[in-house]
Amino acid sequence: MDTFSSNSSDGGCINARGHMDHLKHVGYWRHMGCALKWAYLLCVAGVLGFIHAVFPFMFKDSMTTIVSSVKASMGVEKRKKRTRARKNAR
Repeated sequence: MDTFSSNSSDGGCINARGHMDHLKHVGYWRHMGCALKWAYLLCVAGVLGFIHAVFPFMFKDSMTTIVSSVKASMGVEKRKKRTRARKNAR
């Protein structure tokens, strides 16, 4: 997976020696706060998904909305665009 490789074009989470390079950029406390917030939101989305599975008329768009907001706050699309731009520039 690109996220965990040492040669990741977007900075990677863990390099070949296992160090967490991204902590240098965001700091431990901010990293922990964001990770816990995203974990909580994704757990909520999972619970709503179970409820929606049993009662399809409830929470029709809730999971999609939560996952999209987490994805946006992580900057996933921005990293994908940067990676594509770098590949196209070669």
